[in-house]
Amino acid sequence: MKWYEKQKKLYTQNQEEQKNTPFGDRASIRGNDAVDHAALSAAVQESLKSQNEQLQTGKNDEAESFKSKETTVIQEHTTLQGDMNTEDNITIHGVFIGNISCGGDLTISGSVKGNISCKNAVIQQAKIEGDIVCDTHLEISQGSCVHGNVNAKQILCGGQIIGDTRIEGKSQFLASSAISGDIQTQCLEVECGAVLQGNLQVQASCSA
Repeated sequence: MKWYEKQKKLYTQNQEEQKNTPFGDRASIRGNDAVDHAALSAAVQESLKSQNEQLQTGKNDEAESFKSKETTVIQEHTTLQGDMNTEDNITIHGVFIGNISCGGDLTISGSVKGNISCKNAVIQQAKIEGDIVCDTHLEISQGSCVHGNVNAKQILCGGQIIGDTRIEGKSQFLASSAISGDIQTQCLEVECGAVLQGNLQVQASCSA
């Protein structure tokens, strides 16, 4: 068989195979019909668009998850002045002058002059001049001092509070704590050595 005839035979066989071969759900080769390049291109573009949307959605979810874990840090020997409003966590080692509204956790080992509103707070060897409102848990360690009213769901105090303290749930005052102001709580635990100066009101029996 000549080379030309052999090539012609192979071409004919290939054409016969393509007649019965489906190409996706949107385009196929039937008989001697030509491929619908426009439909094929549209299908490819739609598939790529869908993949890009899924990829972008995944990236946005990862970014949102990462964002929720971010922490704004004010380093030691740094002083900032002005109000701060954020949904992220905050850690203050330096000095902050202004009101703070924090949707996350707040850790202070420096000093703050202003009112504080947050989800959870840990006051470590810090000085606060202003009121504190905590949605859940407030911890004041030994050596810390709060000059202002305190309002929280729960408190663990080993430091000093000069102001009224209102706790919706459980209050724990360690031996190193010193409170000067009225205390209102639903559950009270006081260690021997703690100093409480002011009116005390326990509203209900301890369930925690």
